[in-house]
Amino acid sequence: MEPGNCHPLFESPNKAITNGALVAALSRRLQLERVSRGMTLEALAEASGLDPGFVASVERGERLISFTRLFQIAAVLGLPPSELVRLTERDLLE
Repeated sequence: MEPGNCHPLFESPNKAITNGALVAALSRRLQLERVSRGMTLEALAEASGLDPGFVASVERGERLISFTRLFQIAAVLGLPPSELVRLTERDLLE
């Protein structure tokens, strides 16, 4: 991206993306990827070494997720973390 050019997510004040929108989009994407793989929330939590309550709260958009935990979940889902971010970005642009 050339200097001075905005990313499409932020190019218009009318299309400003809030932190809440980002959290909601990532939460939906994580749940979609888990369900599409036929995994239960409990199975994902156990395989990623996280508490099921934490994973549930992330999927509901109630908690933020750190890069470390995003990497743990992505590994269990068989996706590079960058792909989760790319898919979330695509979801926000649609």
